[in-house]
Amino acid sequence: PSLIRARLSASIGPPVAMAAQAVMDQFTSFVEENIRFSQEDFAILGLNMVMCVFVYYFMRLLRLPDHSWYLTLYSSGVTSFFGVYFFYHLVKDGFTAALSNEQDITRYLAIFFIGYCIMDLSMGTLHYGSLVTYDDGWTHHFLYIVILAYLLHNNMTPLFAVALVEELPIILLSIFEVQDKRRPSLLFGVLYYITRVVFHTVLIYKAYPMSRFVFVGGLGLLLWHVEVFQGWVRGYLMR
Repeated sequence: PSLIRARLSASIGPPVAMAAQAVMDQFTSFVEENIRFSQEDFAILGLNMVMCVFVYYFMRLLRLPDHSWYLTLYSSGVTSFFGVYFFYHLVKDGFTAALSNEQDITRYLAIFFIGYCIMDLSMGTLHYGSLVTYDDGWTHHFLYIVILAYLLHNNMTPLFAVALVEELPIILLSIFEVQDKRRPSLLFGVLYYITRVVFHTVLIYKAYPMSRFVFVGGLGLLLWHVEVFQGWVRGYLMR
């Protein structure tokens, strides 16, 4: 943590770094007071963090051009697979049944994604720091970590498991990005709009009665999704 704080301070400036450090300290305090990981939880977290290191360096051996997308490809591949599975059960059983049925696997998926966020920031700091921006990197990942910590604390991880279907456009994008190829623009845009704008809107609406905190956090992510989609629309129209 101290190394990350030092690198963060050097890269984004003292005022922002101090604010980021304060958030990190508050989050650490929250986790220590409220999150109790079992041995299995720690095993999942540690195993995934080790796996992230292995995947990153293995893909570097394959000489795939864009290093910054290695871990995103790995994470989105795993999470989108489970996202489709839980989305199927959402359609089959309905929102109430799907969102109220916490299982070990939904908890493990949340811990898995926390591990990915930590390692993407860590490996990014070491190897592709200029591409880990304050908005799309640090803020985005820490927001996810805070939301997931809250879901773990309140046994609400099915919300995250269902939302993983939103990773479908990301795995598609990652496949092209790691090869430094032109993005699959139309298919990506359609998938992104359906999953990360339309479905995400419905999901946070359903989450509102369950948790105002999750609704606000989900709304923040929705605004970011809309901004990304607007950027895609502008880029597609200018082609």
